Amino acid sequence: MSGSTIPAAAGSLIAAMLLFQSAAAQWRVGQETPSGGTQRIDVAVVENESGHRLRIFSDDAGNVHGIFEIGGGFDTIDPGVCPTYRIDKREPQRVTYGEGRCRILPKQAEFTLGRTYDGRDERLHWIKNGSSIVFRYRLGGGNYRETSFTLRGSIYALTTAVEDLEMGADE
Repeated sequence: MSGSTIPAAAGSLIAAMLLFQSAAAQWRVGQETPSGGTQRIDVAVVENESGHRLRIFSDDAGNVHGIFEIGGGFDTIDPGVCPTYRIDKREPQRVTYGEGRCRILPKQAEFTLGRTYDGRDERLHWIKNGSSIVFRYRLGGGNYRETSFTLRGSIYALTTAVEDLEMGADE
């Protein structure tokens, strides 16, 4: 390889890595068949640079569901402790499923965030208009971890995937 080819190849590699990193942080709309469901539905999805993923969607009854999933490796979420999330600088909220505990599988926690038709639900408002959401979770071995996702640019994906969720901005 000539001397000028090496810097050009390195520059291309760096540009590709930056493109992948920014693409991983972008909200998008995907299609999935939720557990217990029979039809494919729209789901708002974001993945962070650590490989963790957050998916948000609504069901036929107007419940807004979230699934927080930790990335690869051997780590698992402690099945006895539901994660918490914090939107921007607000107080942390423990994830729940309806009025009960969250549903935990080894790599993910499923929870509800509110109802689509409840315009007074602050959590949905904060998610639509916030900057970031941080999840804190306990691993099967007892250690705690945190990971964050951007909420910037999420409004299109959320309003597409969550039926009857209105667009809006903070006053």
